[in-house]
Amino acid sequence: LFSKTVRVSLYNCTNCHLLPPVGQLPCLKELHIRGMTAVETVGPEFYGKGSLPFRVLEILEFSKMEHWEKWLPFHQDKGSGVFPSLKVLSIEECPKLEGELPKKLNSLSKLEICWCKELVVEVANYEHASELRIDGCKALVHTSAEVDFNLLETLRLSIISEPRLQARGLTKGMGKIKELEISGCEELTSSLKNEDRCFPHLISLVRLVIEGNSALVEDLGKELEGLLQVLAWKLEYLEIKNCGS
Repeated sequence: LFSKTVRVSLYNCTNCHLLPPVGQLPCLKELHIRGMTAVETVGPEFYGKGSLPFRVLEILEFSKMEHWEKWLPFHQDKGSGVFPSLKVLSIEECPKLEGELPKKLNSLSKLEICWCKELVVEVANYEHASELRIDGCKALVHTSAEVDFNLLETLRLSIISEPRLQARGLTKGMGKIKELEISGCEELTSSLKNEDRCFPHLISLVRLVIEGNSALVEDLGKELEGLLQVLAWKLEYLEIKNCGS
């Protein structure tokens, strides 16, 4: 009956403990799930019984899932990945969700994780993304020096409890970043201290916002004196606030 359905929204079904097998919908391109507060696990029932779920899904959004704790991988995955066409993944206000996100999202262009304080985000899994927004998660992990974010244009980082970054691998691919926003994240700055000159690659920067990170502002002041001569004719927006020292 729903074989031609391309967009599904499930909102505020507070008595539903399991998600329906939407992975069986062969033409599904957009899936929005919000306010399913009784759901604790997303797993086999979500993918359905088909061998290749979500083949054409492009947009997947979860929000306000207060009791969601586990996102289980598809048990029949043979290495090709469950979401081969996914372009946008957004997860907001899922405070109990822990573990890791799906890997091998090779088509992903936008990743948005907001207020998932138990979630670990491994950014090296999304090397083809053009926009990353990580806000209020447990850990931001980047350990592969070989991953180069050649397509990354927008990077927003805020209130990350445990940044575990290999700075050289993270910053060397910043040549195309146009928008950079960092809020809080004093620990993020300290994790970059072991590398020399972390920020001179920001030659395409158009918008820069720093909030609540005095150490980062100080580092930028030291490192970007020469680069500012290059940025002066490109930078359109600069905002620095709540950097007390």
